[in-house]
This record gives sequence, structure tokens and C-alpha cells, in this order.
Amino acid sequence: MLARYETPIHTKTMHLTAHKYRNLHNLPHWHSEHELIHSLDGITEIMVNNSLYSLSAGESAFVRSGEVHYIKAD
Repeated sequence: MLARYETPIHTKTMHLTAHKYRNLHNLPHWHSEHELIHSLDGITEIMVNNSLYSLSAGESAFVRSGEVHYIKAD
């Protein structure tokens, strides 16, 4: 599988970033940070290292640093 490296933007004082998306569909990628994904509503499909997971509203998934993953949420 092809995956791209997602380049982080950091400063010396930034230790945590938070993002909120609707209808997120991204390509397989990886980065050096860990990622916590939480589904607020609907179904979120997550592929991590060729394993597919489905999150319902209120469920979360943790992606470790360096793991190839994508997110598809409707």
C-alpha cells in the first residue's frame, strides 16, 4: 500500500493538537505523533496497518506513531 508521510507543524511549546472534522476522507498516511480518534456521531471507518475498524458514536481508537492509517467518516 502506498502511504504518504504527514508532516507535522510543531513549536517548542505545543504538546497537543486537536482537530474536529465532518465527513473526513483522507488517504493512507503516517506520522511520528500518536493519534486519538473519537467518533461524535455516525459511523467512522478506520484502517490501521491493513486492519479495518468501525467506530460508532461515542467510540474511540488510538493509532500509534508510525502506523499507516486512513479515516473515512460520513
